[in-house]
Amino acid sequence: MKNSALTITTIFLLSLAYYSFGGATSAVGPTFVSGTISTDTTWVVTDSPFVVQGVLTIASGVTLTIDPGVVVKFDSPASHIIVHGNLNSNGTLSQPVTFTSINDDSVGGDTNNDGPSTGQPGQWRAIFFLSGTSILNHTNVFFRGTSHGPTILLFANLAVAGGNLTINSGRVAESSGNNIAISSGNLNISGTEIDHAGLDGVLQTNGVTSIVNSSIHDNFRGVAVTGGTAFITQSSIQNNASLGVNKNSPSDMDTRNNFWGDSTGPFHTTNLGGLGNPVSDNVLFKPFLLTNPLVNQAPFVTGLHQLKSDGLTTINESAITTEDTVIFKATLTDPQKDQSKLQVELRQFSEPFTGIDDGGILESGFFLSGSQATIQRFGFVNGQYKWRVRAIDSQNNESPWQEFGTAGNIDFEVKLVPLYTQ
Repeated sequence: MKNSALTITTIFLLSLAYYSFGGATSAVGPTFVSGTISTDTTWVVTDSPFVVQGVLTIASGVTLTIDPGVVVKFDSPASHIIVHGNLNSNGTLSQPVTFTSINDDSVGGDTNNDGPSTGQPGQWRAIFFLSGTSILNHTNVFFRGTSHGPTILLFANLAVAGGNLTINSGRVAESSGNNIAISSGNLNISGTEIDHAGLDGVLQTNGVTSIVNSSIHDNFRGVAVTGGTAFITQSSIQNNASLGVNKNSPSDMDTRNNFWGDSTGPFHTTNLGGLGNPVSDNVLFKPFLLTNPLVNQAPFVTGLHQLKSDGLTTINESAITTEDTVIFKATLTDPQKDQSKLQVELRQFSEPFTGIDDGGILESGFFLSGSQATIQRFGFVNGQYKWRVRAIDSQNNESPWQEFGTAGNIDFEVKLVPLYTQ
Protein backbone atom coordinates (compact mmCIF):
# COMPACT_ATOMS: atom_id res chain seq x y z
CA MET A 1 0.00 0.00 0.00
CA LYS A 2 1.27 3.47 -0.88
CA ASN A 3 1.54 6.48 1.44
CA SER A 4 -1.48 7.40 3.57
CA ALA A 5 -2.26 8.92 6.93
CA LEU A 6 -4.41 5.92 7.90
CA THR A 7 -4.24 4.10 11.15
CA ILE A 8 -3.21 0.69 9.85
CA THR A 9 -2.70 -2.53 11.72
CA THR A 10 -1.53 -5.50 9.71
CA ILE A 11 -1.78 -9.13 10.73
CA PHE A 12 1.14 -10.84 9.05
CA LEU A 13 0.34 -14.23 7.60
CA LEU A 14 3.86 -14.70 6.26
CA SER A 15 7.20 -13.98 7.90
CA LEU A 16 8.30 -10.32 7.85
CA ALA A 17 11.12 -9.09 5.71
CA TYR A 18 12.77 -6.27 7.65
CA TYR A 19 14.98 -3.63 6.11
CA SER A 20 17.33 -1.62 8.34
CA PHE A 21 16.88 1.57 6.32
CA GLY A 22 13.55 2.98 7.49
CA GLY A 23 12.37 -0.31 8.98
CA ALA A 24 10.22 -1.17 5.90
CA THR A 25 8.26 -4.41 5.97
CA SER A 26 6.68 -6.73 3.41
CA ALA A 27 3.49 -8.54 4.37
CA VAL A 28 0.37 -10.33 3.23
CA GLY A 29 -3.02 -9.16 4.55
CA PRO A 30 -5.44 -8.86 6.15
CA THR A 31 -4.71 -5.15 6.52
CA PHE A 32 -6.88 -3.22 8.98
CA VAL A 33 -7.70 0.39 8.05
CA SER A 34 -9.46 3.33 9.69
CA GLY A 35 -9.05 7.09 10.03
CA THR A 36 -8.39 9.48 7.14
CA ILE A 37 -6.56 8.95 3.86
CA SER A 38 -4.87 12.32 3.34
CA THR A 39 -2.52 11.52 0.42
CA ASP A 40 -3.04 9.58 -2.79
CA THR A 41 -2.99 5.89 -1.92
CA THR A 42 -3.14 2.56 -3.74
CA TRP A 43 -4.37 -0.68 -2.22
CA VAL A 44 -2.65 -3.70 -3.77
CA VAL A 45 -3.75 -7.30 -3.83
CA THR A 46 -0.78 -8.56 -1.78
CA ASP A 47 -2.13 -6.60 1.22
CA SER A 48 -5.68 -7.86 0.67
CA PRO A 49 -8.13 -8.28 2.25
CA PHE A 50 -8.43 -4.77 3.69
CA VAL A 51 -10.68 -4.60 6.74
CA VAL A 52 -12.44 -1.29 7.46
CA GLN A 53 -12.78 -0.69 11.20
CA GLY A 54 -15.18 2.08 12.13
CA VAL A 55 -14.99 5.04 9.75
CA LEU A 56 -12.55 5.38 6.85
CA THR A 57 -12.53 8.82 5.18
CA ILE A 58 -10.99 9.77 1.83
CA ALA A 59 -10.12 13.46 2.17
CA SER A 60 -11.09 16.09 -0.39
CA GLY A 61 -8.72 16.17 -3.37
CA VAL A 62 -7.25 12.76 -2.48
CA THR A 63 -7.59 9.59 -4.58
CA LEU A 64 -7.77 6.04 -3.27
CA THR A 65 -7.00 3.57 -6.05
CA ILE A 66 -7.89 -0.10 -5.57
CA ASP A 67 -6.06 -2.63 -7.73
CA PRO A 68 -7.69 -5.63 -9.47
CA GLY A 69 -8.53 -8.56 -7.21
CA VAL A 70 -8.53 -6.61 -3.94
CA VAL A 71 -11.15 -7.55 -1.34
CA VAL A 72 -12.41 -4.92 1.12
CA LYS A 73 -14.32 -6.12 4.19
CA PHE A 74 -16.21 -4.20 6.88
CA ASP A 75 -15.91 -5.45 10.43
CA SER A 76 -19.19 -4.27 11.99
CA PRO A 77 -22.64 -2.83 11.26
CA ALA A 78 -21.21 0.64 11.99
CA SER A 79 -18.18 0.48 9.69
CA HIS A 80 -18.30 2.55 6.51
CA ILE A 81 -16.34 4.65 4.01
CA ILE A 82 -16.88 8.37 3.40
CA VAL A 83 -15.60 9.71 0.08
CA HIS A 84 -14.88 13.45 -0.12
CA GLY A 85 -12.20 12.91 -2.77
CA ASN A 86 -12.05 10.15 -5.38
CA LEU A 87 -12.41 6.38 -5.17
CA ASN A 88 -11.16 4.48 -8.22
CA SER A 89 -11.86 0.77 -8.06
CA ASN A 90 -10.01 -0.89 -10.94
CA GLY A 91 -11.44 -4.39 -11.05
CA THR A 92 -11.33 -6.50 -14.18
CA LEU A 93 -13.55 -9.26 -15.52
CA SER A 94 -11.19 -11.94 -14.20
CA GLN A 95 -10.16 -10.02 -11.07
CA PRO A 96 -13.06 -7.95 -9.74
CA VAL A 97 -12.80 -5.75 -6.67
CA THR A 98 -15.20 -6.78 -3.89
CA PHE A 99 -16.66 -4.82 -0.96
CA THR A 100 -18.37 -7.13 1.51
CA SER A 101 -18.91 -8.17 5.11
CA ILE A 102 -16.12 -9.61 7.26
CA ASN A 103 -18.39 -12.63 7.67
CA ASP A 104 -18.27 -13.36 3.95
CA ASP A 105 -15.72 -16.17 3.60
CA SER A 106 -16.43 -16.66 -0.12
CA VAL A 107 -13.86 -13.95 -1.00
CA GLY A 108 -10.67 -13.25 0.90
CA GLY A 109 -11.10 -16.33 3.10
CA ASP A 110 -11.99 -16.56 6.78
CA THR A 111 -10.63 -13.12 7.65
CA ASN A 112 -11.90 -13.04 11.24
CA ASN A 113 -10.98 -16.67 11.96
CA ASP A 114 -14.44 -17.55 13.22
CA GLY A 115 -14.83 -20.68 11.14
CA PRO A 116 -17.01 -21.07 8.04
CA SER A 117 -19.54 -18.25 7.69
CA THR A 118 -21.49 -16.43 5.01
CA GLY A 119 -22.38 -12.79 4.62
CA GLN A 120 -25.88 -11.52 5.36
CA PRO A 121 -27.63 -8.25 4.53
CA GLY A 122 -27.13 -5.56 7.17
CA GLN A 123 -23.59 -6.46 8.31
CA TRP A 124 -21.98 -3.11 7.47
CA ARG A 125 -23.11 0.42 6.85
CA ALA A 126 -22.36 1.97 3.43
CA ILE A 127 -19.96 3.75 1.10
CA PHE A 128 -20.93 7.45 1.04
CA PHE A 129 -19.96 9.58 -1.96
CA LEU A 130 -20.18 13.24 -0.93
CA SER A 131 -18.00 14.96 -3.55
CA GLY A 132 -15.29 14.30 -6.13
CA THR A 133 -15.38 11.86 -9.04
CA SER A 134 -15.36 8.12 -8.41
CA ILE A 135 -15.33 5.17 -10.78
CA LEU A 136 -16.10 1.55 -9.89
CA ASN A 137 -15.07 -0.84 -12.67
CA HIS A 138 -15.89 -4.55 -12.34
CA THR A 139 -16.68 -4.02 -8.67
CA ASN A 140 -19.04 -6.08 -6.50
CA VAL A 141 -20.72 -4.66 -3.38
CA PHE A 142 -22.56 -7.03 -1.02
CA PHE A 143 -24.27 -7.36 2.37
CA ARG A 144 -24.71 -3.91 3.85
CA GLY A 145 -27.89 -2.27 4.99
CA THR A 146 -27.82 -1.02 8.59
CA SER A 147 -29.22 2.43 9.32
CA HIS A 148 -27.37 4.75 11.70
CA GLY A 149 -29.08 8.10 11.30
CA PRO A 150 -32.12 9.94 9.94
CA THR A 151 -31.20 10.22 6.27
CA ILE A 152 -32.42 7.55 3.88
CA LEU A 153 -28.97 7.51 2.29
CA LEU A 154 -27.72 5.64 5.33
CA PHE A 155 -29.71 2.66 4.14
CA ALA A 156 -27.87 1.80 0.92
CA ASN A 157 -24.84 -0.14 -0.28
CA LEU A 158 -23.70 2.89 -2.27
CA ALA A 159 -25.02 6.32 -1.24
CA VAL A 160 -24.47 9.34 -3.49
CA ALA A 161 -25.01 12.76 -1.89
CA GLY A 162 -22.80 14.80 -4.23
CA GLY A 163 -20.11 14.56 -6.87
CA ASN A 164 -20.06 12.00 -9.66
CA LEU A 165 -20.17 8.22 -9.38
CA THR A 166 -19.80 5.87 -12.36
CA ILE A 167 -20.41 2.13 -11.98
CA ASN A 168 -19.31 -0.10 -14.87
CA SER A 169 -19.77 -3.85 -15.19
CA GLY A 170 -20.23 -4.90 -11.59
CA ARG A 171 -22.85 -6.16 -9.17
CA VAL A 172 -24.50 -4.33 -6.27
CA ALA A 173 -26.66 -6.71 -4.25
CA GLU A 174 -27.96 -8.19 -1.01
CA SER A 175 -28.71 -4.98 0.88
CA SER A 176 -31.29 -5.10 3.64
CA GLY A 177 -32.25 -1.60 2.47
CA ASN A 178 -31.51 -0.02 -0.92
CA ASN A 179 -28.69 -1.23 -3.12
CA ILE A 180 -27.95 2.26 -4.47
CA ALA A 181 -29.36 5.62 -3.35
CA ILE A 182 -28.80 9.14 -4.67
CA SER A 183 -29.96 12.45 -3.17
CA SER A 184 -27.67 14.81 -5.12
CA GLY A 185 -24.96 14.68 -7.78
CA ASN A 186 -24.65 12.43 -10.81
CA LEU A 187 -24.89 8.65 -11.01
CA ASN A 188 -24.04 6.71 -14.18
CA ILE A 189 -24.58 2.95 -14.23
CA SER A 190 -23.64 0.67 -17.13
CA GLY A 191 -23.46 -3.10 -17.49
CA THR A 192 -24.26 -3.67 -13.81
CA GLU A 193 -26.45 -6.19 -12.00
CA ILE A 194 -28.56 -4.65 -9.21
CA ASP A 195 -30.46 -7.29 -7.29
CA HIS A 196 -31.91 -8.66 -4.06
CA ALA A 197 -32.40 -5.41 -2.15
CA GLY A 198 -34.83 -5.45 0.75
CA LEU A 199 -36.16 -2.11 -0.48
CA ASP A 200 -35.17 -0.51 -3.80
CA GLY A 201 -32.56 -1.56 -6.31
CA VAL A 202 -32.02 2.15 -6.99
CA LEU A 203 -33.64 4.98 -5.00
CA GLN A 204 -33.38 8.57 -6.22
CA THR A 205 -34.68 11.52 -4.22
CA ASN A 206 -32.80 14.11 -6.29
CA GLY A 207 -29.85 14.38 -8.66
CA VAL A 208 -29.35 12.85 -12.10
CA THR A 209 -29.20 9.11 -12.84
CA SER A 210 -28.52 7.23 -16.08
CA ILE A 211 -28.84 3.43 -16.24
CA VAL A 212 -27.82 1.60 -19.43
CA ASN A 213 -27.35 -2.10 -20.29
CA SER A 214 -28.01 -3.19 -16.72
CA SER A 215 -30.07 -5.88 -14.99
CA ILE A 216 -32.40 -4.81 -12.16
CA HIS A 217 -34.12 -7.81 -10.65
CA ASP A 218 -35.42 -9.49 -7.49
CA ASN A 219 -35.57 -6.32 -5.39
CA PHE A 220 -38.70 -5.14 -3.57
CA ARG A 221 -38.90 -2.31 -6.12
CA GLY A 222 -36.55 -2.06 -9.07
CA VAL A 223 -36.13 1.71 -9.32
CA ALA A 224 -37.94 4.36 -7.27
CA VAL A 225 -37.71 8.06 -8.15
CA THR A 226 -39.21 10.89 -6.11
CA GLY A 227 -37.19 13.80 -7.52
CA GLY A 228 -34.48 14.79 -9.96
CA THR A 229 -34.00 13.27 -13.42
CA ALA A 230 -33.58 9.57 -14.18
CA PHE A 231 -33.24 7.66 -17.45
CA ILE A 232 -33.11 3.90 -18.12
CA THR A 233 -32.58 2.20 -21.48
CA GLN A 234 -31.45 -1.10 -23.02
CA SER A 235 -31.81 -2.78 -19.62
CA SER A 236 -33.69 -5.70 -18.10
CA ILE A 237 -36.13 -4.89 -15.28
CA GLN A 238 -37.91 -7.99 -14.00
CA ASN A 239 -38.96 -10.10 -11.01
CA ASN A 240 -39.08 -7.14 -8.63
CA ALA A 241 -41.70 -7.91 -5.99
CA SER A 242 -43.66 -4.65 -6.15
CA LEU A 243 -42.96 -2.38 -9.12
CA GLY A 244 -40.27 -2.45 -11.75
CA VAL A 245 -40.20 1.35 -11.77
CA ASN A 246 -42.04 3.70 -9.42
CA LYS A 247 -42.12 7.40 -10.35
CA ASN A 248 -43.59 9.34 -7.44
CA SER A 249 -43.56 12.82 -8.93
CA PRO A 250 -45.60 14.55 -11.68
CA SER A 251 -42.99 14.66 -14.46
CA ASP A 252 -42.56 11.70 -16.81
CA MET A 253 -39.57 9.37 -16.54
CA ASP A 254 -38.04 7.93 -19.71
CA THR A 255 -37.74 4.13 -19.49
CA ARG A 256 -38.27 3.35 -23.15
CA ASN A 257 -36.51 0.46 -24.90
CA ASN A 258 -36.18 -1.82 -21.89
CA PHE A 259 -37.18 -5.45 -21.32
CA TRP A 260 -39.68 -6.01 -18.51
CA GLY A 261 -39.52 -9.79 -18.14
CA ASP A 262 -42.05 -10.60 -20.86
CA SER A 263 -42.51 -9.77 -24.52
CA THR A 264 -45.89 -8.18 -23.69
CA GLY A 265 -44.19 -5.40 -21.74
CA PRO A 266 -44.85 -4.09 -18.22
CA PHE A 267 -48.28 -4.18 -16.65
CA HIS A 268 -49.95 -0.78 -16.48
CA THR A 269 -53.48 0.53 -16.92
CA THR A 270 -52.43 1.57 -20.44
CA ASN A 271 -51.02 -1.93 -21.12
CA LEU A 272 -53.43 -4.32 -19.43
CA GLY A 273 -52.06 -7.29 -21.36
CA GLY A 274 -48.56 -6.70 -20.05
CA LEU A 275 -47.22 -9.69 -18.12
CA GLY A 276 -43.92 -8.05 -17.21
CA ASN A 277 -42.92 -6.12 -14.10
CA PRO A 278 -45.59 -3.47 -13.34
CA VAL A 279 -44.83 0.25 -13.50
CA SER A 280 -46.45 3.27 -11.89
CA ASP A 281 -47.92 6.29 -13.63
CA ASN A 282 -45.56 8.89 -15.13
CA VAL A 283 -43.34 6.16 -16.59
CA LEU A 284 -42.75 6.23 -20.36
CA PHE A 285 -42.24 2.59 -21.32
CA LYS A 286 -43.29 2.36 -24.99
CA PRO A 287 -41.67 1.12 -27.12
CA PHE A 288 -40.42 -1.75 -24.99
CA LEU A 289 -38.06 -4.56 -25.95
CA LEU A 290 -39.48 -8.00 -26.74
CA THR A 291 -36.36 -9.86 -25.60
CA ASN A 292 -33.73 -9.35 -22.94
CA PRO A 293 -30.95 -7.19 -24.44
CA LEU A 294 -28.46 -8.59 -21.92
CA VAL A 295 -28.93 -12.17 -23.13
CA ASN A 296 -27.20 -12.56 -26.45
CA GLN A 297 -29.84 -13.62 -28.96
CA ALA A 298 -29.20 -15.81 -31.96
CA PRO A 299 -29.19 -14.18 -35.40
CA PHE A 300 -31.88 -15.01 -37.94
CA VAL A 301 -32.07 -15.48 -41.69
CA THR A 302 -34.56 -13.97 -44.14
CA GLY A 303 -34.84 -13.49 -47.88
CA LEU A 304 -33.43 -16.76 -49.22
CA HIS A 305 -32.63 -16.73 -52.95
CA GLN A 306 -31.05 -19.10 -55.48
CA LEU A 307 -29.63 -17.38 -58.56
CA LYS A 308 -27.77 -18.11 -61.77
CA SER A 309 -24.14 -17.14 -62.23
CA ASP A 310 -24.99 -13.55 -63.17
CA GLY A 311 -26.26 -13.03 -59.61
CA LEU A 312 -29.49 -11.55 -60.98
CA THR A 313 -31.52 -14.31 -62.63
CA THR A 314 -33.65 -16.22 -60.14
CA ILE A 315 -33.84 -20.00 -60.23
CA ASN A 316 -37.39 -20.73 -59.15
CA GLU A 317 -38.12 -23.58 -56.76
CA SER A 318 -37.89 -26.96 -58.56
CA ALA A 319 -36.70 -25.22 -61.75
CA ILE A 320 -33.93 -26.41 -64.07
CA THR A 321 -30.65 -24.58 -64.58
CA THR A 322 -28.23 -25.42 -67.38
CA GLU A 323 -25.24 -23.83 -65.64
CA ASP A 324 -22.79 -25.48 -63.27
CA THR A 325 -22.84 -22.43 -60.96
CA VAL A 326 -25.49 -21.44 -58.42
CA ILE A 327 -25.41 -18.40 -56.12
CA PHE A 328 -27.12 -18.60 -52.72
CA LYS A 329 -28.16 -15.36 -51.00
CA ALA A 330 -29.80 -14.54 -47.67
CA THR A 331 -30.12 -11.56 -45.33
CA LEU A 332 -28.53 -11.94 -41.87
CA THR A 333 -29.89 -9.99 -38.90
CA ASP A 334 -28.59 -10.07 -35.33
CA PRO A 335 -30.57 -8.52 -32.42
CA GLN A 336 -27.35 -7.27 -30.78
CA LYS A 337 -25.94 -6.03 -34.11
CA ASP A 338 -23.16 -8.63 -33.95
CA GLN A 339 -21.60 -9.64 -37.24
CA SER A 340 -22.85 -12.96 -38.61
CA LYS A 341 -21.89 -15.51 -41.25
CA LEU A 342 -24.08 -17.66 -43.47
CA GLN A 343 -23.87 -21.45 -43.69
CA VAL A 344 -25.50 -23.39 -46.52
CA GLU A 345 -25.96 -27.15 -46.27
CA LEU A 346 -26.22 -28.43 -49.84
CA ARG A 347 -27.30 -32.01 -50.58
CA GLN A 348 -28.41 -34.20 -53.44
CA PHE A 349 -32.19 -34.41 -53.19
CA SER A 350 -32.00 -38.10 -52.27
CA GLU A 351 -29.62 -37.43 -49.36
CA PRO A 352 -30.73 -36.42 -45.85
CA PHE A 353 -29.64 -33.20 -44.18
CA THR A 354 -27.15 -34.05 -41.43
CA GLY A 355 -25.60 -30.79 -40.22
CA ILE A 356 -22.22 -32.53 -40.49
CA ASP A 357 -19.45 -30.68 -42.28
CA ASP A 358 -18.47 -33.47 -44.63
CA GLY A 359 -18.00 -31.16 -47.58
CA GLY A 360 -21.68 -30.40 -47.94
CA ILE A 361 -21.63 -27.25 -45.80
CA LEU A 362 -20.61 -23.99 -47.45
CA GLU A 363 -19.74 -20.91 -45.40
CA SER A 364 -19.46 -17.18 -46.04
CA GLY A 365 -17.39 -14.60 -44.23
CA PHE A 366 -18.84 -12.33 -41.54
CA PHE A 367 -21.28 -9.56 -42.47
CA LEU A 368 -22.77 -6.61 -40.61
CA SER A 369 -26.27 -7.16 -39.23
CA GLY A 370 -28.87 -6.48 -41.91
CA SER A 371 -26.51 -7.32 -44.77
CA GLN A 372 -27.09 -9.79 -47.57
CA ALA A 373 -24.63 -12.68 -47.52
CA THR A 374 -23.65 -14.46 -50.72
CA ILE A 375 -22.16 -17.90 -51.34
CA GLN A 376 -21.25 -19.02 -54.86
CA ARG A 377 -20.88 -22.72 -55.68
CA PHE A 378 -19.15 -23.92 -58.83
CA GLY A 379 -18.87 -27.35 -60.44
CA PHE A 380 -22.38 -28.74 -60.17
CA VAL A 381 -23.05 -31.97 -62.03
CA ASN A 382 -26.38 -33.13 -63.37
CA GLY A 383 -28.78 -33.90 -60.58
CA GLN A 384 -31.51 -32.70 -58.24
CA TYR A 385 -30.54 -30.62 -55.20
CA LYS A 386 -31.88 -29.18 -51.97
CA TRP A 387 -30.38 -26.73 -49.50
CA ARG A 388 -30.94 -25.09 -46.16
CA VAL A 389 -29.27 -22.25 -44.27
CA ARG A 390 -28.45 -20.97 -40.82
CA ALA A 391 -26.63 -17.93 -39.41
CA ILE A 392 -23.86 -17.93 -36.80
CA ASP A 393 -22.88 -14.67 -35.11
CA SER A 394 -19.50 -13.59 -33.75
CA GLN A 395 -20.53 -14.85 -30.28
CA ASN A 396 -21.16 -18.34 -31.76
CA ASN A 397 -24.93 -18.10 -31.37
CA GLU A 398 -26.62 -20.18 -34.06
CA SER A 399 -30.01 -19.78 -35.70
CA PRO A 400 -32.07 -22.89 -36.47
CA TRP A 401 -31.61 -24.47 -39.87
CA GLN A 402 -34.11 -23.13 -42.37
CA GLU A 403 -34.91 -24.86 -45.68
CA PHE A 404 -35.27 -22.98 -48.94
CA GLY A 405 -38.80 -23.14 -50.32
CA THR A 406 -41.16 -25.91 -49.29
CA ALA A 407 -39.64 -28.67 -47.19
CA GLY A 408 -39.58 -31.94 -49.12
CA ASN A 409 -39.48 -30.29 -52.54
CA ILE A 410 -36.64 -30.31 -55.04
CA ASP A 411 -35.07 -26.85 -54.82
CA PHE A 412 -33.37 -26.92 -58.23
CA GLU A 413 -32.19 -29.34 -60.90
CA VAL A 414 -28.97 -29.09 -62.91
CA LYS A 415 -28.93 -30.20 -66.57
CA LEU A 416 -25.72 -29.12 -68.20
CA VAL A 417 -26.84 -29.73 -71.81
CA PRO A 418 -29.05 -27.12 -73.52
CA LEU A 419 -32.76 -27.60 -72.93
CA TYR A 420 -33.57 -27.91 -76.69
CA THR A 421 -31.64 -31.19 -76.87
CA GLN A 422 -33.75 -32.83 -74.13
